[in-house]
Amino acid sequence: MCGCSRSAIACSSSIVRRAAKASPETHLVDFIGDICPDEVCRAVIGNALVYRDKDHLTATFARTLEPMLESDFREDGLL
Repeated sequence: MCGCSRSAIACSSSIVRRAAKASPETHLVDFIGDICPDEVCRAVIGNALVYRDKDHLTATFARTLEPMLESDFREDGLL
């Protein structure tokens, strides 16, 4: 996904949003701004390789998202 436009990522996220609506207990967290902060998604953010392959984040980069995920879950009463 690195080197692609942010709009390409947003397009695939709309599919995920539609699928989640079919399951009301599903909670979506939008990290597009963190995964792709610019118009062109970068391969490395903050010294962490972002993608392991075209569909999966590296564990190292995913750990950098943990504080934001925890905050979002707390706001929604899920933690």
